[in-house]
Amino acid sequence: MRVPVIATLLCLLTTAASAQGAWNFSYGFQEVFAPNADQYLVQVVNAQKHAEGTPGPRFWTPVQAGIPAILRYRFPFPAATSQVHVRAQCSVWNYSLGIGEGSLWASTDGTNWTRLFDNPVPPPGLPNGSGTSLVYDADLPASLLGSQELWLEVRMTRLGGSYPYGGVQFCRRDTSYPPPSEPVFSVEANFGPLASYVPFGVGCPQPGGATPNLYAPAGEAPVIGTSSVLRVDNLPTTVVVPVFIIGFSTTYSTGPGGNYPLPLELSALGWPGCYQLVSLNESVFTITTTGSADHTFTLPNYGFLAGLQFHVQVLVLYDGGDAAVTNAITATAGW
Repeated sequence: MRVPVIATLLCLLTTAASAQGAWNFSYGFQEVFAPNADQYLVQVVNAQKHAEGTPGPRFWTPVQAGIPAILRYRFPFPAATSQVHVRAQCSVWNYSLGIGEGSLWASTDGTNWTRLFDNPVPPPGLPNGSGTSLVYDADLPASLLGSQELWLEVRMTRLGGSYPYGGVQFCRRDTSYPPPSEPVFSVEANFGPLASYVPFGVGCPQPGGATPNLYAPAGEAPVIGTSSVLRVDNLPTTVVVPVFIIGFSTTYSTGPGGNYPLPLELSALGWPGCYQLVSLNESVFTITTTGSADHTFTLPNYGFLAGLQFHVQVLVLYDGGDAAVTNAITATAGW
């Protein structure tokens, strides 16, 4: 029988992850001629910086019309990312001085790209010089997390117009005015731990003397966006009911069984020498006669889950009212 384990897990972990402190990595610049503006720039194709006077607008723009211009940035990180926020701006126009389009793409390997925004040629006759300015200012999707690299690629094409610097401009900022409160380009990142299953504690023997054992098979780990297995074995091949207990504490239990400190010796239930090691927040049971039983945990593809923990222990029920418990495992969600 299954109960909404992951739904409860998400509810509790979302609350725990809601507080956002300082970023582990932070980079940005206010205009394209800033000293650090090219720190992570690794490739420039058919693009140039331009300043329309001093002070005045400053930006990246294509050199030659009709040929794609590319700016490629690479950000190496010391650990896998759990959250990344990107801010980038692209302006395009459609009038006599310039016609152009631009887009922003992201990758974790510099080969497979995900489009973050597309700013196509605007319709003619718009106000403000028939132009539009599009700003990407958001956390990256989970599919772009979990890597020690982030690549960003700006793609621009000037399609025509009489002004050689018009049509499309990246990171445009007019230095005639005070600096804005936000940078024109920024990358901020938090890093998450590696996913792991770590056993702790000891179980107690079942009738006949064998102690059931809870473990993660080789290669299994609670990786965000994937499924993983925990297994209990050393069970008899008669009918038994393994109950996978999922909790969020190893020091105190608050759940259907009441509120009490852990570990709890279970003599009062007729199971001397057995200890409850994890809080009883959710449970899942199955019936087996094979000597082992598995439970699959599926973690949604949400980067904020990185580093958060839950704990698992198995209570094994036997015909006639006998029982045994396993050791426990701490699961750390990660990459």
